[in-house]
Amino acid sequence: MSDYCLTDKQLAELRAAHRGTRDKREADRIKAVVLLATGWTAEQIAEVLQIDPNTVRNHFKRYRQDGLKSLGQVAFRGSACQLEAAQLACLEAHLQRHLYLSAKAVAQWVEDTFDVAYTISGMTALLHRLGYVYKKPKLIPGKADPAAQKAFLAEYETLKHTKGEADPIYFMDAVHPPHNPVIA
Repeated sequence: MSDYCLTDKQLAELRAAHRGTRDKREADRIKAVVLLATGWTAEQIAEVLQIDPNTVRNHFKRYRQDGLKSLGQVAFRGSACQLEAAQLACLEAHLQRHLYLSAKAVAQWVEDTFDVAYTISGMTALLHRLGYVYKKPKLIPGKADPAAQKAFLAEYETLKHTKGEADPIYFMDAVHPPHNPVIA
């Protein structure tokens, strides 16, 4: 227990940082240090935060060594880009000319073209780094011409009144193409 003692000033600093952070992981690291310093065991803290007790102790060690800034740093860094600068330029030029509906389709094109395999999440991250964003398509209703509709109705009414009693009226719509059938 005595190994995990902090001064009142340090605890106040940690609590203020906890209130100020928006990152859940950083907040959990700060909580682990505060709770350990206030008498909780590493096992109790680990149970509450759903982490390993050694992780709790490591957070405290990091705080002791490098201070509060060390709790805000995430040690994980992504891997380097698998495409070279020329390949990235080629991909960007291709994306300017072609529209893809998914990162999976872009990843397939990259694999076919450059023989470099990307996961969907990896391709999504690469596209974000290149400045691309996903925009969900929205359904826009068709805009019918009111004048053409009135003209059709007038012609239809005239046809109904001038046709013979046994003459049928047929509407030719064998294919029935719907307007805006797929949002894309």
